[in-house]
Amino acid sequence: MIFERCIKALLLIFVSLVMHSCYEEMPYAPGLKDSSSILALNYKPVFEDSERGLMLFPIDEYGFFKAKISKNFNGKLYVNSEQIPDDYEYDFGAIDCKTSFEVTLIKESGDEENFHLYFSLLPLVKIEYNYEEILDDPKLPAKLTVVTTNSDVWYESAGIEIRGGSSTSKPKKSYGIEIWDDYDSKRNKNISLFDMYHDDDWILDALYADSSRIRNRVSFDLWNDMQVDAAERGNRTKFSGIKGRYIELFLNNEYQGLYCLNERVEAKMLQIKKEQTGQQGYLYKSESWSGATTFSGLPELAIDESEHWSGWEQKYPAPDEGYDWKPLYNFVDFVVNCTDQQFKTSIGDCFVLDQAIDFYILVNLIKGADNVGKNIFLLSESGESPFYISPWDMDATWGRDWLGYKVDSRSVMTFNLYRRIIEQNPEYFRENLKKRYTQLREEILTHDALQQKFHHYFDVFEESGVIIRENERWPESTVNIKREMDYLSNWSVERFSYLDNYFQHIDQ
Repeated sequence: MIFERCIKALLLIFVSLVMHSCYEEMPYAPGLKDSSSILALNYKPVFEDSERGLMLFPIDEYGFFKAKISKNFNGKLYVNSEQIPDDYEYDFGAIDCKTSFEVTLIKESGDEENFHLYFSLLPLVKIEYNYEEILDDPKLPAKLTVVTTNSDVWYESAGIEIRGGSSTSKPKKSYGIEIWDDYDSKRNKNISLFDMYHDDDWILDALYADSSRIRNRVSFDLWNDMQVDAAERGNRTKFSGIKGRYIELFLNNEYQGLYCLNERVEAKMLQIKKEQTGQQGYLYKSESWSGATTFSGLPELAIDESEHWSGWEQKYPAPDEGYDWKPLYNFVDFVVNCTDQQFKTSIGDCFVLDQAIDFYILVNLIKGADNVGKNIFLLSESGESPFYISPWDMDATWGRDWLGYKVDSRSVMTFNLYRRIIEQNPEYFRENLKKRYTQLREEILTHDALQQKFHHYFDVFEESGVIIRENERWPESTVNIKREMDYLSNWSVERFSYLDNYFQHIDQ
């Protein structure tokens, strides 16, 4: 095992060195003009896709727009057949998501390129690399450029990899990004993107399997609202929901469509204590179904030498700080093997029931069949403290499964941990569950409040024109906003009706 890990480490170092030597060939020009872009508006890069004849630039609102146009090539530039001198302020007039401008580039060689320039209300992200393809492991060097709607520009050194087990098989892939100080040291660098958490790790969620592109984001918004409400009511909760921002992505000079740039669940975000404090905290993530992730069986725990155990992944402590599965193993062992009396008396000592109530309500509201055993975080602040539970990857929800097929609005989402809790009713769990659901239905979980969240994101998509570009880029996974809005509205009405009856009688 040690020999195999050494060989793997050497291979990763070799691949990284090879890729790094290739990457250094790429020009890098942090400053007002981006040398890898053909055009700049007000000295901010315009992103282009030559194959699709697409140019894109972000602005904060539609209407009358003027900007100074600069070019990063030797030759002539035309906009709507008008030749444009370099650093010339051009009046684009009144623009909206459907307005495009014909841009023609005539190089000194005589080569001609033609583009349609569109303006978006979403930020743009470009990732540049100089190797054949992005891998799912390890992270390889890349240049990250972000242009915001108010024309701020960020340039960062980064590492990038494909993320998610199912993403590797899909044409549109999700990515993990790690911000670095530089390509040589690869030291992590914490930054805040769009006022989100100050961190070095970020996720670019492709949203490919979700025909609305909003299910995961709305689910996390609800989870965050529920945790705020829980804290205000004095309930025991651990803020674990991530924030995200919709963007449009380019890889090199190829348009990739609509993505959601998300935070990652991190130990420091959750205020999990580090080992040097003497009160080591833990963070585990379930990646697949097993006896251990559904709390229905207790697979053997061999030697603590792997970051994976029976469908679980250890996220913290980090792998280079060692592996420790004992806290999780003991928790699963307790749920699977203790007597009913032991369970009823002691589950509250090892599992935070306040947050467990909110998790159960959320997962049932969204009907997260992919979140009952899989796609769960368990976190413990320190030492002997109990576990909190938190959801993850909630795209197969709100009436569709992980393949995008419709699912009905009935049935309860649960697994063995919750079956035992509801059966044994520790600390009046069923009565508290009914009370909490009733509270949430008064404001946070009303149909109108939910529709406002759906409409907010759909309005952003329509106003920015991104769905037209998304559907052209990925025609095999098209988004029909009206159809999906109607479906989500009708399905959620049916789901609320079913759950209202279920929770009304759960204490009986």
